Formats: sequence, C-alpha cells, structure tokens
Amino acid sequence: MDAPLSETVASSSMSLYESLPAHGKPTIRNNGVSEWTTLATISLVIPPSSESSSSSSSSSSSPTERLLPISLGTGVKVLPFSRLPPLGDALHDCHAEIIARRGFVRWLIHQASLLTSPPSSSAGEDRLYLQRKNGKFALKEGIKIWMYVSMLFCGDASTLHTAAHQSPDEAAQWNDKDISVPRCLPPSQPSTPSTETALIDTNSIGEATFAGPGVARGRHGYNNFSTLRTKPGRPDSIPSISMSCSDKIASWSVLGLQGGLLDELFEPVWLDGLVVGGVEFPRGWEGSKEEWAVMVRREVDRALWGRLIAIQDHLPPPYTLHKPRIHFTSTRFPHSKSYVLSSLPSSSTTPEPAPSPLSLSHLPFLTASAPTSNPNSKSKALKMEIIANGTLLHHVWKPPGEILMKEKGRSRICKFEILRVYEDLCDRLKNRVVEDEIDVANESENRSDNRATTTTTYHDHKHRSGSKYQIAKRILRGSPRPISGLGSGSFGSLQRYGQVWSTDMDRNQDQSQEIDDGDAPQVEARVDGRGSAREEESMRSSPQGVKQRLPIPPFKGWLVSGKAYESFTLSGTLRRESDD
Repeated sequence: MDAPLSETVASSSMSLYESLPAHGKPTIRNNGVSEWTTLATISLVIPPSSESSSSSSSSSSSPTERLLPISLGTGVKVLPFSRLPPLGDALHDCHAEIIARRGFVRWLIHQASLLTSPPSSSAGEDRLYLQRKNGKFALKEGIKIWMYVSMLFCGDASTLHTAAHQSPDEAAQWNDKDISVPRCLPPSQPSTPSTETALIDTNSIGEATFAGPGVARGRHGYNNFSTLRTKPGRPDSIPSISMSCSDKIASWSVLGLQGGLLDELFEPVWLDGLVVGGVEFPRGWEGSKEEWAVMVRREVDRALWGRLIAIQDHLPPPYTLHKPRIHFTSTRFPHSKSYVLSSLPSSSTTPEPAPSPLSLSHLPFLTASAPTSNPNSKSKALKMEIIANGTLLHHVWKPPGEILMKEKGRSRICKFEILRVYEDLCDRLKNRVVEDEIDVANESENRSDNRATTTTTYHDHKHRSGSKYQIAKRILRGSPRPISGLGSGSFGSLQRYGQVWSTDMDRNQDQSQEIDDGDAPQVEARVDGRGSAREEESMRSSPQGVKQRLPIPPFKGWLVSGKAYESFTLSGTLRRESDD
C-alpha cells in the first residue's frame, strides 16, 4: 500500500501546484536566466472509517483511503540575521518545507475553530478531522500526515547527495573558509553512547567524520555528518541563523508539527510519511541505482531520527521519538533545479539557473467565509500568497520593524497572524462550553488569563509554566543563552547586528522548573570547544522528580533568535524587558 500511496502523494502535490496561476512561479528572466524552486506539501491520508465526504480538493489514493492536500509551499529563501522582524509580521524562513508546515499549523487552528463553532454555523462533520482526546484536540483515529518535498531537504539529510552531484566550482565556494561556529566538543573528544546519537556506517559512506553537536554554516564540511547546519545561502552573504530543513524536520520527529504555541491545546501531531523527489543517480558511482537509493535513504533516516536516539528514553510523555517512513519518487517536479538544468541546451554560453526570489503559500482549506458563517453560503477559496523577503509581494518590510506592517502586507502564516487566529480560538474556548469530556472552565483557566490582557506576548503563550513541550525541547536542544567568541569569520559578522543566541547544557535549573527559552540564565555559552562530555553530562531531575542522567542534547548549538523576536502582542506592540 505504501508504494502506490507515495506516488499518489507526489502526483497530487504536482496537480495542486499546476492548478495555481503562473504568477509567482519560476520564470525565465530578461537576461535569459531560468529560475527554479522547491515544492513541498502536507496532506491528510484519511481512512474510510473517518466521517469525511469527498471533496474537489481530494483524490483517491486507494479503494480504502482518501488524500486531502492541506498546505502547499514553494521557496528557497531565508532572511539574514540583520533583517529579522521583532513583531512577527514577516517570515524568517521561506523554504518550501517550512512554509508548508506553517500552513499546516494554520489548518490545525482552523479545524479547532470549526469544531468549537455552534452547530448552525459549523461546516459539518464532513469537514472535521479533529476530535477531543485527553482534554485536547487531536487528529481523528486513523488519519495520517504525509509530506512531499521535491528534493532532499537542505542540511544533514542531503550532505552526501549534494556532495556527489555538486560541481567543483560550487564546492570551491565553501572550501578554506572560516564559516563554522566552533564545536562545543573538541575534535579530539572520543565518541560515547551519550554523544554519538547517529548510527553511521563508515564503510558505506566513505571517509565520514562524526562531528557531534555544533553548527556549521551552509554546505561547509561535507565529510562531517550529523552536524547542525544553517540554511546555505551564498558564502559571501550576511549569514542567517535559520537552521536547515533537515534539522527542523528532525525536531518535528520529537516535538511534533503543532509547535510550542499550540502545545496547550493540541496533542502532538506526527509526520507519518515523507515522499522525496529529485534523488538522482550520481556520475561515477560504481554500484547499482538500488544501492544508491538504499544509501541515501539511510542518510535521511540518520538525519531525521538516527542522531536523536540517545534521548528517546528521556522524553516526557506524550513526546517521543517518532520515525516517519521515507519514500523516494521518480515523479519529477518541472520547476526543480535538476529538471530545469536538463531542459537547457548544453552550451558554454547557457547561463546557470538561479533560485527564484519568490515563495508561494497556498491553503486549499481556507475560504473567505469564517467558521461562523452560514453553511449554505458559497465559500470562495482565498488566493495563494506570493511572498518576497518574508512579506507579501510589493509590500516591503522596513527595518528596524518596530511599526507593525499593515494586514495587506502580512502573510497568513507569519507569527503575528498565527497568534491572531490562536487567540481567537482561545476566546471561542473560553466563551463556549463544548459538550464532551472537556470541562472548558477548568481546562482553559490558563488560556483565559493569557488572553485577558493586551500585554501577553507570543513568547508568553509558548513558554507556559510546566510545559512538557518545552521540557522535550530542552532535552533535544538545551537551553538558549547568549554566546560570544565567534571570532572574525562569517558567523562573527552576526555580532554587529545584535546578540547571537545558541543552546547549551543547562546545569543551573532543575528540569521540573519552568522552561523559558529567552529567560535562560545569563551565562555566556562556551564555544571554544573546551570542557568534557563528562562535565556536561550532569545529574538533573526528571519531570517526575526522579534523578536520572541525561545525555548531551543532540541539537546542542542550535542558533535561536531569542525572546526579543517573540515579545510582541496582538496589539502590535513590543514588550521590552524594562516593561516587566
């Protein structure tokens, strides 16, 4: 069943993309340069037992299942550290996978709003895919989440594949440059069960080096596997602190797709299947195509969950290490870089294709009618969004960004807009008693307090006292703290634009205490590689108060924007530390 389903997911994604207008898609520029992009979608796989009717946006994946596309994204761009918006009104990361996932978060809130709407205004059971479970929203039984990506995601999962296909000129851009943040572990530190979280077969991948926790910029260091990486960008550009798609998708394997903002309202939502296109056979490979596919799949498994095995027995329920099934598809995306290259004439005068500067976000479920509208009225799907530099096309975000961009310039999936619909959902839960096992008056006490004032920030909502999501994230990444000692390399240039934050072991807080990313102790993280794994692997308390030895966070060294970029309220104001 999986093989045909994976092909159906790919073809359905392609059909949805082809149904969209040409404006915003890759084109051929006036100078003859062809553009390319990456496509990603997130879809529901719905069993026949679910109460859902067929719709025009769904297609049959088998006699027993339906496929329903939820969110589509395209793009390969990311904002540099110098242009991060403090009010959440622009998108930091416009890679296709991240846009698709943010659209899925918007869908979760939309579904919860439908479920809590009065019966007379609800869309009906045929469009509801959530249920109440353990006092929270959860997917109905049997519904699975599948993702399609037109090429291997940037970062650790694609290191081997990219190295095998990259030209010498491309590789030379990343050679002999000081473009990595020094590791928290020294190169001579021997691997231990607590530090070596990935299962690497050096016989199958050649001269591989396990780098351990740390972060590298872009494509630097192809012989280092299981390394945290930032988005590639150009080597001569201002660096971004946005982590690679490999790292972000891997974090979803532990934390779920719903994110920290929805943690209080939703059970974790896991990615069950991942269909990847663009996995091509490299020149000079002496083995078979099947052997190459097995090797690349092993790399993807290692990147998405293999390097996280050390923490799987330490996560607080309901969080766990979820292992999505990986499938490759031969269906080609016509606007992928490899497809565009193959269609160009073989000539020394043919210009190299360039990444499209635009991204697309399409949410098929989102209509112009609100959940409380008349169910007999005809709803019209909202237009897809064309995004440039984090905002809607032709609407320019201006630094320092302390004045909220007008609604017509904000994407529906930016942090500010997601906060808006989230707080609207909290209002619904506060004002309506739902007839099921949830006692809203008790369950939403914290939500009511959070929603009551205009001084509650996005950061406040995400970092609630006792949040198991934040405990799991801390086990995965460590606690954020300001860093120094970046030197004069490419990452060192970030310091002129503001304080850089990274994650490290937290020796000062008991794990049962409140976890607050931006409120971590003001202790500068050591980035000079000194110290030992034994010193870092300290005894801490579990959420149940039982002493246990926790491994070094496998994603220690994760670069974060920090509390300063989440301290905005729904009124469009910033709450400074001095305001507290």
